[in-house]
Amino acid sequence: METDRLLLREVVLEDDKFILALLSDPLWQKFIAPHSIDSVIKARDYIRERLVLSYQKGYGLWVVVVKELGIPVGICGLLKRDYLDDVDLGYAFLESFRGLGYAHESSKAVLRILAPKISTGKVLAMTHPGNSASISLLNKLGFRFLYSYQKPDCKDIIQIYRLEM
Repeated sequence: METDRLLLREVVLEDDKFILALLSDPLWQKFIAPHSIDSVIKARDYIRERLVLSYQKGYGLWVVVVKELGIPVGICGLLKRDYLDDVDLGYAFLESFRGLGYAHESSKAVLRILAPKISTGKVLAMTHPGNSASISLLNKLGFRFLYSYQKPDCKDIIQIYRLEM
């Protein structure tokens, strides 16, 4: 996928250092999920066992590359989680690339290109109630708050949003 400023591509094993940096980010740990991924080797395992396998199921997170810089700055894509009825939009960006519109631009591309293939016509998104930047982005994309939810593997309450396509 491509936008004016961004290229979205599948993650590859050579993205190990980028994935390690992203998953080690304090906001990832706080708002998305704490991980014990603390080495390039564990990052490669995460890529193989989590990210690449999701492509085989028809979903996944794509690496977001800024064309002008040629470097990965975030991830964005659609996921299918066992505990949600519909697919959900996921995204995360390295700290120095937040607030530059990349999450909005990549999310719009994912929704424009991938979401029409979804038979239900609905896309969910989830966020921590304290993540005001994510909530603002979801509202800007047209998502509306649906309900609060406690994930099976987590003690935190999250908010579920929905976009009708």
